[in-house]
Amino acid sequence: MSEKEHEETRSLKSVVVAVVRKVFLLLITPEVRWKACIVFFLWGATSIIYYGVSLNSYNLSVSISVLTALIMLLEEGQCWYLC
Repeated sequence: MSEKEHEETRSLKSVVVAVVRKVFLLLITPEVRWKACIVFFLWGATSIIYYGVSLNSYNLSVSISVLTALIMLLEEGQCWYLC
């Protein structure tokens, strides 16, 4: 094995170890676990809302500016809830 391959393997191992530590932190700490559940739920809810708005954008009969403001309000609501 060349030195370059050895370095890439070492780098990959360090990345895997870092990911495992973060997952372990998620499972151990109740506060982080609770926030992860909230983010998971809000991500799904926001995705469904975006999907609905994009499918129904032709039926809203509003300008693109109003539609953009509506989507911005959805984003800001999620950010305020998480902070």
